[in-house]
Amino acid sequence: MATPSAADRRSQRTRQLLRQALIDLMQTKSYAAITVKDILGRANVGHSTFYTHFPTKDDLLFDGLQELLGHLTSLEAQTNEPVLLPSLEFLRHVRQQRRLYEALFIGPNGAAVAQSLQIQLRAYAERHLISGRLSLQPQVPVPVVADFIANAFLNLVRWWLDKNPGQTPEQVDAIFRQLVYPGALAGLGLAGRVGVVLVCGCDS
Repeated sequence: MATPSAADRRSQRTRQLLRQALIDLMQTKSYAAITVKDILGRANVGHSTFYTHFPTKDDLLFDGLQELLGHLTSLEAQTNEPVLLPSLEFLRHVRQQRRLYEALFIGPNGAAVAQSLQIQLRAYAERHLISGRLSLQPQVPVPVVADFIANAFLNLVRWWLDKNPGQTPEQVDAIFRQLVYPGALAGLGLAGRVGVVLVCGCDS
């Protein structure tokens, strides 16, 4: 693998600086109220630097979401189980970064953020369902099952952050399993299969 050049490293540092500036600002004001000028002031970079990396404020936000989803890939690599979505580890990540996720999901821009994240989670789930790690006999089209799982998971995360923040990741994951497993297993033709780990990177 080629070593990143000095220019690549500078670019990565700048992008991270801008992402962090937006996250910091979202702790104190709504996303809709944040301007590019606010971000520039927080990050201490110039207009030309910002627009070299991101055409709009929205592009900066969704670039950050892509980085968060990269966390899922790293979690999957830590297990040999046929994981679809490592829900418990992701929920633990949400707890560690609670203020960030509250800023992303709760507020006037929450629906748009959740929709973007759902699209990416659905693609992640579908990719792993058809990767051959599970022997499927689907009764429902796999894309429909993947969308069901992603939507249910994000709705539960929003509920947790907004209504029941005192719940532990383990408690929320147990709710997720109780609600989602029966439908997902039936849809994939795996109902009654013992030991199948569909939506959690932890031990059953």
